[in-house]
Amino acid sequence: MEKETPSNFISNLSYVYQYKAVVNTSGLFYASTFLLSFALFQLLIIPYLIFTFDKSNLKRRIIKGDFFNVYQPIIDASNGEIFSYEIFTRAQGHDNALSIIKNIKHYNLHVEHTLRQLDKLEEEKAQLGCQNFQVNLSAKHLTDKKIINYLSKISTASRREIIIEITEDEDLFKHRLKVKEAMRRLRELEYRFALDDFGAGFSNFSYIFEFEFDFIKIDKSVLKFENTEFFLSLVKVFNTLKMPCIIEGVEDDADKKKLDLIDIKYHQGWLYGSTEKAPKNNQGSDLKGSDAKDAN
Repeated sequence: MEKETPSNFISNLSYVYQYKAVVNTSGLFYASTFLLSFALFQLLIIPYLIFTFDKSNLKRRIIKGDFFNVYQPIIDASNGEIFSYEIFTRAQGHDNALSIIKNIKHYNLHVEHTLRQLDKLEEEKAQLGCQNFQVNLSAKHLTDKKIINYLSKISTASRREIIIEITEDEDLFKHRLKVKEAMRRLRELEYRFALDDFGAGFSNFSYIFEFEFDFIKIDKSVLKFENTEFFLSLVKVFNTLKMPCIIEGVEDDADKKKLDLIDIKYHQGWLYGSTEKAPKNNQGSDLKGSDAKDAN
């Protein structure tokens, strides 16, 4: 759209110009390109930079040790003694427990966090005076080589003390072949497994027959269900399958009285103790009886 025109005033001189429409079109093109680039920067690049920064910061906190273990007792109802401790995570400061786990999952740092959690367990378990500890792992954990290698290398005595709680979710069946192979390998190393939160969310008996758990953890929502006969029948099924049950959410004497009618061996909840840090310097191992209520 350019045109060469000879000069009427100076010999041997020509000049080139563009039509006005072409100039307007070029301006519109550059303006549109700038606006599109700016939008992409706002919508894609800035969120990516923020995500990367936040993930790096969270990973640094994990490595630094800002997160620590707390332990809640699980009671053997037949003798009133502590059978096991379930391990939860907390953070220095005022971070909400649920938001911690949510962020760890969001930034895909669950493996790094769990490895740190297991390291802390090795350091602190002597202060707790117990032979069983329950660690929450997901299907994603059990399909990760770092986790499997770590669990394979710790001492035989430590492996015998760990009960791996697996949460039932969509990933469990999605990756069931890999999970089953990981469970088989770890079971040969004397790990035990519990199905966590049975009765909530994705509850399905097929999980039990598919994965062969050693314990069944019944969600507290089942305990609150008014139909005691249903609860009783459910526990009878597990007892017939020789799978000991752990009932969550035992909060008061009313819950305890309800459980007295049901043959369920292991109890967990605020009635017996909240989550607490491990005692220091062997100052005692009984965490039972804390008044603080804690969200699991």
